[in-house]
Amino acid sequence: MALMLLVALALPLRAADRGALERFLEVTGFDVALESIRLSADSAPEMLGLQSEDFGSEWSRLVRDVFDTELMHDMAMDILAETLSDDLLDHAAGFYASDLGQRLVAVENKAHMAEDDGLKAESGAAIIAGLERIGSPGWRPCGA
Repeated sequence: MALMLLVALALPLRAADRGALERFLEVTGFDVALESIRLSADSAPEMLGLQSEDFGSEWSRLVRDVFDTELMHDMAMDILAETLSDDLLDHAAGFYASDLGQRLVAVENKAHMAEDDGLKAESGAAIIAGLERIGSPGWRPCGA
């Protein structure tokens, strides 16, 4: 959600200060959102009721490489530095620094990091059942 807001606010005006951008990403909980993306990818096998090894011996390494949170952070900084004006940055940062903004960030961060293995496994089982029902040949784990 925070990333979508950042993109929506990104207008090609004067580039924003990188220090201010860093503070903005901190106040919005962007670091938690990035870690959530990586954790979701890392736990994909478990969401489907499988083991990481079922996705191939390189799964964990690939997740670390592809979902490198530092790289994603740097990319976001580069994009926002070129597209977000100081005025829009100040406005958005002011909202997220407010009591309401911080409560929203706290709730969103908690939702990102929630461990709901039952729901994940149930959702994964539904995905597998759907793939089996349509006879999809590509759903089987690696080596199966």
